[in-house]
Amino acid sequence: MKYEVKISGPVNVELAADEVIGVKFLSDSPDDANARSSELTLSATVEGKILFEALSEVQSDKLAAWAVKDHESESDYATVEITCTGADSSVARRVTLTSAFLAAYSESFNGNSANGRFKAVFKQVKTKNAAFTVE
Repeated sequence: MKYEVKISGPVNVELAADEVIGVKFLSDSPDDANARSSELTLSATVEGKILFEALSEVQSDKLAAWAVKDHESESDYATVEITCTGADSSVARRVTLTSAFLAAYSESFNGNSANGRFKAVFKQVKTKNAAFTVE
């Protein structure tokens, strides 16, 4: 399976298939039975490679800068589109978070290489859950 990630909004990032290691989609709600239908959290986690020697512009640098900003207004949210394709290039799944913010971001590096790994967790704004799409 190959993954591509496109982010447009306060940052514009395109992560190609060779930069993305894996993705995870999550639909979660509190265990409290009274809140299960109204407190749904939709998120996507993207794990990828930081390829310093391969790219003139490291895309994860933009994510790192976005991670430290406050997400207080609608202009701080982005559209995050994640496309999963099979070996025959057919689209297996396309998920779009239409009003997403970067809830968590981390990077790790190995002392033996200039390259590293990142993990980004995107969450859909709860009041915009209806616009979240899965194809």
